[in-house]
Amino acid sequence: MTPLRPLLVIDPAIRTPARAACVRLAEMASAARIESICPALDGDVNLGRFSPAELAGVMILGSAASVNDDADWLQDLKHWLRPVALSGQVPMLGICFGHQLLAHVLGGTVARLFPQPIKGIRTMTVATDAVAWWPPRPATVSLFHSHGEAVVQLPPAARVLAESCVTLPSGETTYLIEALAYDGLPVWSFQPHPESTETFLIEQGCAALLETPDTTLCLDDGWAIVSAFVQFCLTPTAVPHTV
Repeated sequence: MTPLRPLLVIDPAIRTPARAACVRLAEMASAARIESICPALDGDVNLGRFSPAELAGVMILGSAASVNDDADWLQDLKHWLRPVALSGQVPMLGICFGHQLLAHVLGGTVARLFPQPIKGIRTMTVATDAVAWWPPRPATVSLFHSHGEAVVQLPPAARVLAESCVTLPSGETTYLIEALAYDGLPVWSFQPHPESTETFLIEQGCAALLETPDTTLCLDDGWAIVSAFVQFCLTPTAVPHTV
């Protein structure tokens, strides 16, 4: 029997690893193998050992780091990520920092919009041509967010899957890119945190949100997205992966 290809979860945390999300991902994938790495905290993780053809998928989680930093671990991650993403051989899902990192390495621009991270639940409007693996394609979805930077210039071939209207510190309103797809590549990303757990909200200093009924729906909707991506990665008919 051919061994199952692993789903690689890259946790770029520089302070607190996303243990709760990784545990839930492992439970969700059941018999499939989840391999989680923390390049900033674990030192040399030898990314070169991960060949795109040997992976079922890649998820890149959030981080307090900036994609514009020049830390050695981040430069190594960028060097590995760009050719793997462009290979089209493996589905990728970027979340928050991962969303910004994919945009950055694929030719977009990430800039700071808020002097301090803004946190809470935000409603985004979803494009009608959202990706096939993301059912049921609601017109709007509310997810938890925690970020100070954002994608401000699209990479080539990127298209906006979801956006929201936010107010900047200057009082100006602008449309924020909340989700992206890349034409011709099995690559997608979300600015908010669909992988949020109750533990994550507490770690983010947002425990009060757990007292509101809307938060339960927010967490459920987020994990429905993550689950759909994981199942897409683990479906044999998705190889070669269609966009």
